[in-house]
Amino acid sequence: MLTYACGKLWDRLEGWPWRESIRRGLAPVSIGLMLAGTITIAKLAIDDPRTVAMAGAVTAVLLWRSVSPAWLIVGCAVLGAALLGR
Repeated sequence: MLTYACGKLWDRLEGWPWRESIRRGLAPVSIGLMLAGTITIAKLAIDDPRTVAMAGAVTAVLLWRSVSPAWLIVGCAVLGAALLGR
């Protein structure tokens, strides 16, 4: 609901002169928050050579092709259940 409300407000303020400055200021904040979340999850999830290989493969695919991360998450979940029994 918060995201929806902010999106509506953001669209409504399209002609506002401060909008571009806010967007530029919040971009590094959002990137930092995503990176911090990724590192936190990686510390918990990557704990043996098989999970390191899966994380490396996902990173390579994301850098090489334009694939939805949702499909990679589902694929790794299935592969992890089959290989790791988790």
